[in-house]
Amino acid sequence: MTDVLYKKTLAKGLNIKDVKSLSIIMGPEELKSYLNGLTLDDFDDGKQLISLHTHSNVSDGKLNPKDYLNNALSFKQKYGYRNLVLALTDHDMIDGLPVVLKQAQKNPQKYAGIRLVLGCELSLSYFDDKLLKPVDFELLHYGINPFDKEYAKWLEAGRKQKINSLPKIFDFFKQKYPTADLSLEEFLTLYPRDARGFGCYIAYDTPRYIISKVGDSERAVVLDYFRSLDAFWHSLDDVMTMFKKHGFGFLSVAHPYRIQLEGKINENGPDFLNRFFNILKEKGVEGLEIFYMNLHQPLARSFDTMYSGAQPVTDTDRWVKTILDFATNNQMIRTGGTDSHTDFIAGRKRLLVAKLTEKLQSYVPLIRRGYKVLGKEVTLGLPSPCMPAKSAYENTGIGSVFGDGAERIKNVFGGLFDKIQLGPTGKTNAQAKHSPYVSGSMPSPFLIPLEKLASKGWISTKTLTSIYDISKSNDRIDFELVERMYDKALKEARRTSKTNLSYDDFILSQIALCGLKNDISCIADLQVHIPLDTPGLSEDMFLPGFSLGSPADKFSDKPRN
Repeated sequence: MTDVLYKKTLAKGLNIKDVKSLSIIMGPEELKSYLNGLTLDDFDDGKQLISLHTHSNVSDGKLNPKDYLNNALSFKQKYGYRNLVLALTDHDMIDGLPVVLKQAQKNPQKYAGIRLVLGCELSLSYFDDKLLKPVDFELLHYGINPFDKEYAKWLEAGRKQKINSLPKIFDFFKQKYPTADLSLEEFLTLYPRDARGFGCYIAYDTPRYIISKVGDSERAVVLDYFRSLDAFWHSLDDVMTMFKKHGFGFLSVAHPYRIQLEGKINENGPDFLNRFFNILKEKGVEGLEIFYMNLHQPLARSFDTMYSGAQPVTDTDRWVKTILDFATNNQMIRTGGTDSHTDFIAGRKRLLVAKLTEKLQSYVPLIRRGYKVLGKEVTLGLPSPCMPAKSAYENTGIGSVFGDGAERIKNVFGGLFDKIQLGPTGKTNAQAKHSPYVSGSMPSPFLIPLEKLASKGWISTKTLTSIYDISKSNDRIDFELVERMYDKALKEARRTSKTNLSYDDFILSQIALCGLKNDISCIADLQVHIPLDTPGLSEDMFLPGFSLGSPADKFSDKPRN
């Protein structure tokens, strides 16, 4: 159904006539259109954050729905975001949605720059004759009408089914292990969330508790029993029937990378995934939560590697690539989010960095005193031109010591180091022009942060992207290609800036400008150290008397310095 009808239905539930006051609400059709073509960077580009997976204390989060929007506003202002797109998706519960919706409707101007999606994370399972045991997973339902009483009762019935299964399970294991000290009351005290029946927790908390009582030697027996149960979840057919009755929204597979298959399938994992996703797609599931921001290693490492286009090496790589390829080949809606359960609405990684930075800064005075006693200085090594990339997700590593990536590093370690150590940025043999670096007696284009020229409008986004998307072969970058691309970009910047300077002077002026704005001295590699007979090359940018040098390498058989 259309978003117009969706918002009219919400207005009716709120008993209001002014649909315009629901401007903060992003309907499912608008959300689909909004997500079309977005990449990982778009989900958190420093100015915009999209998190279509968050929880409140209605289920297992810490944040009260009454505080949800104000907390989002605080987060937006604190970290300088222009836009937030958030979905509240409590486990098998929609009780928080009317609370947030009413607050948004009463004061839409207050929450300008925030768009809210009404959602729910549904726990369900799938089983067919090719499987050994049911496979449990979760679907995110976006675009919910929280005033649909039948939908709410259906969710409640599912929660009760889980809770009511517990006495039977405990009776079974008490008979099997009569000497074990099994207590349902103790279990619910230890795991109070299971007393409410939402999510998939009972299926994992209960065997964990039972194994702790009967001993690890019985782990296989206990887990095998629980894998055979389907009492904890709605069936896929049950969910799809209710979804169609509800009439609004679309479904996306939550954190597909985390689907557990051990002991449940009778086929290759990636083969099952392809078959399973095809079944979901045929049933009407339209999305996959590709940009899930709460992965632990090795999944996180495999995701970064596979998303960059590398070839799979490990089984985990192949697992992740199967999911990415299915989403691309089948034109699935690619959703994403932080899966935030904290008392601060979103941006788990950014919050983690902030907390780590705060902790580090508390130790900076002590570290500096220690180095002073030792008579030492602290330097930050940045191997140029593989300096910090412009974006955390761009895999080239090409950037400038004066660029955004280096700025992020300085923000974290600022106050801890005295100098930045560049190396090497010079010629390494007579035949190589840039070798892959750049001669100390020539302008060094890699010192110019191209993203800052783009922010001035001197370089187009297309040009910038073409440089940062340079592919790698065997983890090596084609620096000749990089050099040509930089040259092309800088010539474009010179033309667009309408300067009267020659090309070389334009480059020198930009390097000098960067050097003047830099508040930290650089130590040069021997190759980039400014020759005494070369005037006008921003000698003050580097510390006299210091050089790093480098050993013999593929570019020269002679060690330097």
